[in-house]
Amino acid sequence: MIILGIDPGPEDSAAVVYDTATKIILWKSDTVTGKHLNTQLLGFFMAWQNRFTFTQIVIESMDCRGVPLNHWVRETLIWIGRFKEKLLGWGYTEEQITLLLPTKIRSTLCGTSKCTLKDEKEVIIDHLDPMRRFGQHGKGTKKAPGPFYGFTKDLWQAMAVVVAYELMVERGDL
Repeated sequence: MIILGIDPGPEDSAAVVYDTATKIILWKSDTVTGKHLNTQLLGFFMAWQNRFTFTQIVIESMDCRGVPLNHWVRETLIWIGRFKEKLLGWGYTEEQITLLLPTKIRSTLCGTSKCTLKDEKEVIIDHLDPMRRFGQHGKGTKKAPGPFYGFTKDLWQAMAVVVAYELMVERGDL
């Protein structure tokens, strides 16, 4: 299964393309920040139609916080809708596009929604590099990069979306 995972933002987003069969990250946002402008990502998605056939697209959604929404939250929600709209227009189905809430991602990865990003990282590293061949954090070195070489906070979150979805499929939680 080839999964596109997206951690959306109001102006830029992080994305990873992951093959669950080989447990290899096929593509990741590779800028210094680990993100691309949302309009650039839409261009990538369109160009990738001949390169990747996504089995599933998983986008992190947002939990209700019980407070008024600020501008950044509204813009992020709009971009989640735009990503989904474009992907549907390119032939993907509703069943191929999943929106996951952050609490569901955390509880799937760590067993509780109260875990930290550090806890999520450990689960992701254990999932892709259980023998820690690339060091404690799976990053490796510049000469011998590991699967998480160059990862930033937002890329870790995009990867969390993908691994959580994969674990949900394995456990039959969908």
